[in-house]
Amino acid sequence: MKVYFDLFNQSLAVNLWVIIAIIIAFVAGMAFYHWLTFEFLPNSFKLYSWWFSLRNHKRYGEPCKTDKVIDRRGYSLGYHYEHRNALWVSYIVSRFSVGVEIDRRDEFYADEDIPEKYRVSPSDFRGSGYDKGHLAPYASVDFNYKSSAETFAMSNIALQNSGLNRKAWRSLENHIRNWTHEKGRLVVVTGPIFNKLPKKVKHISVPSAFYKVIYAPKHKRFLGFVFPNTDISARQIWDYAMPVEAVEKQTGYTFYSSLSRRKQAHKTSTDPEWWKRRDIA
Repeated sequence: MKVYFDLFNQSLAVNLWVIIAIIIAFVAGMAFYHWLTFEFLPNSFKLYSWWFSLRNHKRYGEPCKTDKVIDRRGYSLGYHYEHRNALWVSYIVSRFSVGVEIDRRDEFYADEDIPEKYRVSPSDFRGSGYDKGHLAPYASVDFNYKSSAETFAMSNIALQNSGLNRKAWRSLENHIRNWTHEKGRLVVVTGPIFNKLPKKVKHISVPSAFYKVIYAPKHKRFLGFVFPNTDISARQIWDYAMPVEAVEKQTGYTFYSSLSRRKQAHKTSTDPEWWKRRDIA
């Protein structure tokens, strides 16, 4: 009888340890699940996002001469002192870089890389009646906290009509991010266009229009847009599509100048229907 009693106690002890082990494993599993779901996965981009910061965003050429060129993690720009604006901002995007999302914080700041005399402050836009229009859009280069914060430097901002900024301009930026999934890596150059005697707001030139040109290296396709700085709806964006060559004539700039002449020859035409298609490999 004692033998059976000892065996029972041993079996009970083993089962108790098994139960304890199961409980520990369950708790550890839940802790790991919580860490994976709420800590690692939302921040997993930190493991590889540094790679996007190494891109040379002006490798395809600077479209025009400016007073100062600044290279940032997510874009490069050429700044004009007299206009107190960037004349061009270039950035390279892919489905991997646009797939990372950082919580947005609208913290605009004066760019200390610009000489103080020609520097713009967020308060300079106050009461102007214009939006702080991003040239390199936040959502396209928010692959880490520093790259996203740099989009709020005032050197990357222009006086933009709210009806353009919040409608057609935003819609086109969304299209570009979506196109990276279908058409591969894209090289975008964008900026303001000024009249010979532009309107001024606190010494800041008000653009008469904005341009955006896009190049898909994998397919050797180009697309250009010029929007007047006025209210334009999202459904109207294709009314302003044109060959990149036409944008060059309006701006006097030369886009993608580092490409071979053979590749640049494609700037003379565009195919909106190709860009609209969603079955591009």
